[in-house]
Amino acid sequence: MRIHCGFPIVILFSLPFFIGASRSEDKANEKVENKSEKIDGVFVTSQGIAGFSGTVLELKNGKFRYWFYSDVGQPEETKFPLTGDFKIQGKNLSLSNPKVNQIAWEIATINNRLVLLRDDAADAWKSGKLYDYGILIKVDGIKSADEKYDHPSINVLRKEPKEWKDPFVHGPQDK
Repeated sequence: MRIHCGFPIVILFSLPFFIGASRSEDKANEKVENKSEKIDGVFVTSQGIAGFSGTVLELKNGKFRYWFYSDVGQPEETKFPLTGDFKIQGKNLSLSNPKVNQIAWEIATINNRLVLLRDDAADAWKSGKLYDYGILIKVDGIKSADEKYDHPSINVLRKEPKEWKDPFVHGPQDK
C-alpha cells in the first residue's frame, strides 16, 4: 500500500505550529501590557534635591505628563506639563516628546521600590552608589500628579538610612 503525502497533511502538521506562534505572540503582548500597568503612576526626584531641582513624571496608559524645575531656571520659556506617549522595551522607558530634558530612562527596582534611572544614575548604581539627581522614585499610592504627594527621601532606596549630602557637591553617595 502506498501513502500519498499531499498538501492537506502538510497543513494538518503545520497547524499546531501556527497556533502556538499566535499564543506566544499573545503572551509577549500580555507581558508588555503588564509592565505598563505596573509602571503607571507618579515618579519624582528625592526630597533632598527637591529644593534645588526636580522632575515629576506621570505615566498612565502609555501616555505621560512631565514637569521640570530648577533653581538655575529654564533656557527657554517652557509651558509644563509636557505630554506625549511612552514606550517600554525590556528595561528601558522612552518618552516621545523631544522637549523633555531626559527622554530615556532605565527601569529598576531598588530596595523594593520602582525607580527610573538616567544613564549617570544607572552607572553610579552599578558601582555601588546612588546619584539623587538622576533617580526618579515612584510615589506609593499616587496615580496622578494632581494628587497631593511628598517627595520620598533617597533613604527609601537604602537598607540603612544615611545622612543626606548634596550629590552635586559631594558626588554620588554609597548605597
